[in-house]
Order: sequence, then structure tokens, then C-alpha cells
Amino acid sequence: MEVGTGLSSFIKKYPDKYIDVGIAEEHAVTYAAGLAASGLIPIVCIYSTFMQRAFDCIFHDVLLQDLPVIFCMDRAGIVGPDGPTHHGVFDISMLNILPNIIITAPKDGDEFLNLLHTAVQFKKPFAIRYPKSSTSVFNVNRKPEFLPIGSWEYIWKVPEATITILAVGSMVSMIVDGKEKLEKNINCKINLINCRYIKPLDLKILESIISEYNLCHNVITIEEGSLIGGFGSRINDYFMNSFNKIKVASLGIPDSYIEHGSRQELLDEIGLDINGVIEVIKVITNER
Repeated sequence: MEVGTGLSSFIKKYPDKYIDVGIAEEHAVTYAAGLAASGLIPIVCIYSTFMQRAFDCIFHDVLLQDLPVIFCMDRAGIVGPDGPTHHGVFDISMLNILPNIIITAPKDGDEFLNLLHTAVQFKKPFAIRYPKSSTSVFNVNRKPEFLPIGSWEYIWKVPEATITILAVGSMVSMIVDGKEKLEKNINCKINLINCRYIKPLDLKILESIISEYNLCHNVITIEEGSLIGGFGSRINDYFMNSFNKIKVASLGIPDSYIEHGSRQELLDEIGLDINGVIEVIKVITNER
């Protein structure tokens, strides 16, 4: 889907580097595996929701051979008027269960370029998921940076914070943009972490949360993906298996098909907006 995935200008510039498989996702992935086995690093650009059609090929043809195929999953999360057939909400859960894959979500355009650069350099199976949305941060002329595998970054780190928000991809900018409203409506101190790597997790940061807080801390995960089997599920498993007293609350896509509506209307409806974050914070702090 050359137009939908934004490849039109690339094709004009590099016509010999583009292969159109005719909306045949399984073939695209297996073809890419063959190219990777021959020494190339193919980039497979497919809507998130249609990666489901190639699940078997990802498993058998790419990951079992540990081949350097890069999956660029466009329209990850809520897409709006196209409705339940096009919402890309299951890719994290789908890929999370498979070995040999790195799963990422950039917070903005600059970080997307960094992750793409990292994927090419690292030469392992690599997935990058990003929403049907625009970014206010993208400098096409800057030199991309290698982002160490599994590394997160603090957007805010506040002394004596009682809550840490672990945000994935598009949810980072949503919280940053809503910071003023957040501060007006809650009375606690909050850390915000950009969890650009969904798999592997940044164990160094997770371990530091346990060592710094443990007895008096809440963690909120927020992702534009299914709650079942998603990022929040893995974080909850991590803290439960660490036998600590940190409490985890997760925001994400509920166990239902999301219907039609504008992207923002649907995000508001399922609580993936700043009001949803405020509501969760009020609930968990009142329970303390």
C-alpha cells in the first residue's frame, strides 16, 4: 500500500529499491526473509492491523532464522473513521509472545528516525509501531542516533515522586501536552518515562524504581494497544515476580472491538487522554 504507508516519494527517488507485492502480507514477509537470508536488510511497511495476516510467516520465516527484517507498522493504535478492521491495536500482544524480536514505538518523528537507524545497524528482527497521526518534532536533516537496545528515557524525573508513568509511543506526547492540566488536577509528584522499547524492557530502570521506592509507589502504564498481552501486562508481571509492593495500573485498549469515530473522539472515549490519566491517578491515590 504505497500511498497509505507514505512510500510514494521514496519510490520516485529509489524505484529499484521498492517491491510491491500487491497487498499480500504473507508473501511480503516471506519474500523479505529471503532477501535478508541473502544479505540484505529489507524494510516491510504494512498497516499494523494487517500484520496479523502474516503472523505465521513472521514466526517461521523471520524469527526462527533470526533474520534482519525491519517491520514498520503504520497506523498502530486507533485510526479513526476506518473502524475496527483498521485499528492497529493487537500488534504488541501478537509479537510479545515471540522470541528473537525487538518491538519499539517512537514518541515522535526524530525518535522514529533514530529507531530506524538503530534497526539497520543492529541487524536483527526489529518492529517499529507508530500511529496514524502527525508529529511536531521531526528534523529530516539531522544525523540519526543509535539508541541502545532496551533503553528508555526519563522525560520528567521528580524528587520524592509517588507515581511513575510508563508511556509508550504516542502516549508520551499526549501526557507532555497535558502537563499543565495534570498539575492543576492532582497533588502528587510524577515521573514520566518514554518506554520506546516495548521488548526488551529496560530492566535497569525497572530495578531502580524498586530500589528507590518499593514501599510507597504506584506505576501507571499507558499504551495505544490491547491491554491483554500488551506492554502493561508485561510490566505487571515483572513487578509481581519481583515480590515488591509497587502497585501497577494500566491504561490501554479494552477487550472489545472499537467502532468508528475520529481518532481523538475514540481515544477520549476509552480513556487514553489526559482526563483518563487524571482519573486513574485520583483512584490509586485515594486507595493509599
